[in-house]
Amino acid sequence: MRQATKEMKNQMAIWPVQAHHSTTLQPARLQEQELAFFFLDIRDFTPFIASRPALQVMHAMQRLFKIFRKAIIANGGTIVETAGDGLYAVFGLNKSLAEAASSAVESGFSLLDQLEKANQRYFGPYFQHHFQVGIGLHVGKAVVGKLGLGVKNNMTVMGYSVNVAARLQEVTKTLDNNFIVSRQAYRLLHNPPMLVARQVALKGIQEKVEIYLLGNSYSASLFQKPALKVAS
Repeated sequence: MRQATKEMKNQMAIWPVQAHHSTTLQPARLQEQELAFFFLDIRDFTPFIASRPALQVMHAMQRLFKIFRKAIIANGGTIVETAGDGLYAVFGLNKSLAEAASSAVESGFSLLDQLEKANQRYFGPYFQHHFQVGIGLHVGKAVVGKLGLGVKNNMTVMGYSVNVAARLQEVTKTLDNNFIVSRQAYRLLHNPPMLVARQVALKGIQEKVEIYLLGNSYSASLFQKPALKVAS
């Protein structure tokens, strides 16, 4: 995932003005929008794939990403990109930023809950493995549009806030919590859980970022459900 994450960040950092063959990109297709940015990475996936046949690995990946997609789409999110053992999604393309933040948090809790159920009922018995993920969530402005960077010319969402969300996901392991949100996202939640904020330094981000730990410790019970819920 490290290499894949680097590739994702490289794409996010690029702002193409003109193609090499004198083909100017169409800036009219781009728009700036406030969104919630949701990054997920499967923890310790390399040891899993190194110890199993490729077909088993692909089968497990299909199961995992089905869980991820279902939770994200059910809460109004859009998956922008999948890369290796992680994904990047956005919320709020067609709703307010406050609704987007709440939907992203609900998606994260639903995803974590369904993953633990799958660990207990399927991955544990059949693969002797329990998957864990790290989720980072931030809100802010980004440029949305089709830049023609890929073969399929899929939607691209780029901006500084996207990088912050990606970095939040990266520190889930070092902070021993599987769901981390920024202060900006937390303040948009309706009746948010009472938590103490903390400041962290993120790689490539000049100023420290204030965050909240919404998830569980990785050292907790493998089958422990998320302890917090956002009030309706």
